[in-house]
Amino acid sequence: MDQKAAGKFEERIEQSIEIDMQPFLCRAVTGQLQKMERQAQSFASYLLMPRYILEQMVAERDLTKWSHLYAMQKDLGVTISNLTTRLKQLNWIILHPADKTIYLGKAAPMCKK
Repeated sequence: MDQKAAGKFEERIEQSIEIDMQPFLCRAVTGQLQKMERQAQSFASYLLMPRYILEQMVAERDLTKWSHLYAMQKDLGVTISNLTTRLKQLNWIILHPADKTIYLGKAAPMCKK
């Protein structure tokens, strides 16, 4: 979407004009766009799931239980994939690929068991 089209779109929204528009999804990306998408996902994870918030949540939950992760995911308003990726980045959890068993990572904070 170019700047001019984006400006018209924003103007119509502000005027409460109904807009018939097909959703625009950009998932099939390669090369530089794929790198930018990963960076955007990473930024969103840090923004929506900062370490200090996760540390507070973990005090009340057991990171080795899927039900606790799904409760956290719901509270944070993110997908379970985003949450588990963030927890793996922090080295708080390790997911066994074969059976999806969750183990605590080396950097996992003290959590309720």
